[in-house]
Amino acid sequence: MSRSPGTDSMSRLFWAVLNTILFTILVPGTVAIVIPRWLMGGHARPANDPWTWLGALLFLCGAAIYFRCAWEFAVRGLGTPGPSRRLIFW
Repeated sequence: MSRSPGTDSMSRLFWAVLNTILFTILVPGTVAIVIPRWLMGGHARPANDPWTWLGALLFLCGAAIYFRCAWEFAVRGLGTPGPSRRLIFW
């Protein structure tokens, strides 16, 4: 049984996206969410604190940049945002 030419590339793309999602949950998710909550003892700052809003804004900007980069790694580079053998250009 022969496989169509596009099947192998779709399979590689699927696994690259899946690996990037798992990497994102484990590495940046741990550093940006789990560890800070652990350090604060599970307590959050009041929502009316201006520093909370500034921190949320910076977090969202950084997350947007990270997700864009992770997408490029998965789709163009077919890999995760870890050590790679290929250099990805925009």
